Amino acid sequence: MGKRRAGVAIGNLGLVIAKLIGVAGASFGIVAICNHAQVPHGLPLAGVLVVIALVILTFLAKRTTFGRHVYAVGGSAEAARRAGINVPRIRILVS
Repeated sequence: MGKRRAGVAIGNLGLVIAKLIGVAGASFGIVAICNHAQVPHGLPLAGVLVVIALVILTFLAKRTTFGRHVYAVGGSAEAARRAGINVPRIRILVS
């Protein structure tokens, strides 16, 4: 309902379900890898995966056009729109 009130186009239901299945599959895969991995010296694999994800997402947010657009829309959607950023597209990609 929030997307309709905000005037953001609602995506295809099949695409939403595919995203949900993809995220769930990736989550279960990571948990399975963490549960069965034999890591030397007691280094927790989950911690390593979290650090890798943190580095990738930080790079994405700080060094790419997409990341700058996300920050701009989060700061002021109207200012971002006036700067030429496709605000509904960024909102859909982030949600």
